[in-house]
Amino acid sequence: MERDSTGCEYNVRMSQHTRIRRIAKWAGLVVCVLIVVAWAASLRWYVTRFGTYVRADLCVGSVRAAWRTDSRFSRFRRVRVARWEVSVVSPSRSRYGFRWPTAESQPSLEMSWVSLPLWLPLLVIATPTAILWRRDRRIPPGHCQKCGYDLTGNVSGRCPECRTGVGAACPDKGV
Repeated sequence: MERDSTGCEYNVRMSQHTRIRRIAKWAGLVVCVLIVVAWAASLRWYVTRFGTYVRADLCVGSVRAAWRTDSRFSRFRRVRVARWEVSVVSPSRSRYGFRWPTAESQPSLEMSWVSLPLWLPLLVIATPTAILWRRDRRIPPGHCQKCGYDLTGNVSGRCPECRTGVGAACPDKGV
């Protein structure tokens, strides 16, 4: 096992966990901001990505994926260039309501689609991100590094709240 300059394995492991936590919390924040920007844009614009047999839409607070389900899918190969299309959402469709994820199929149109409201991935990503931001708060000097208790004037060498030694640099050595 790798040791730091004081010979403590615990500090090396904790610095690796701290680095991973820092990357995860910033990545989660960036993804949450991107989802909120996509949601705000979807209230104003209708963005569509056409492919040969697949279509993806971003409109009125949700993402929808549609695909062809007809029997001709495997037999005929239509050549269609993939393209983007952006249009303004009509005022009647711009009213955003609370939606649940849906999956639909219409045999008459030979299409199926799945719709996912953007609040759902935001909730799934924002919850652990908020927990990581809360856990990774900085403890000011002069406070217990375990519980955050103010140790000003403490001469006992132990935190009165959690009984952790004030100078405990390496817990696996028992100091």
